[in-house]
Amino acid sequence: DSVQRVLMAFNSEPYLGIVIHPFYTQSVTPPINEWDDRARARQYFRSLGISELPPRHPVFSAGSMCWYRPKALSGLFGKKFSYEDFEQETNQVGGTVAHLIERSLVYVAKNSGYGYRIIMPKGK
Repeated sequence: DSVQRVLMAFNSEPYLGIVIHPFYTQSVTPPINEWDDRARARQYFRSLGISELPPRHPVFSAGSMCWYRPKALSGLFGKKFSYEDFEQETNQVGGTVAHLIERSLVYVAKNSGYGYRIIMPKGK
């Protein structure tokens, strides 16, 4: 049913670029709902051609678990990341390039002219 609702939303809304689930704050301790380094986030946004400043509390899907229209994230796909761009994984909960990407997906879509929707699973 949840998949059907997401697909129906994409089919009926041509400018819907990304669908995320509600952020589950109990999944991490402490809850993560801010940028770890706002200046670094600003610099990252600029590198993607996004002039909008990142909001203090970004809208994002933990773990980058989302549905998206590929064109909506084309600004991110056009960025030529290399393996060396990413910090070594040591169970960080923020502050890495991977976290910048995770927290920017909605804004990349908005910059490409698409919107987003948070869809709650049925029965929640």
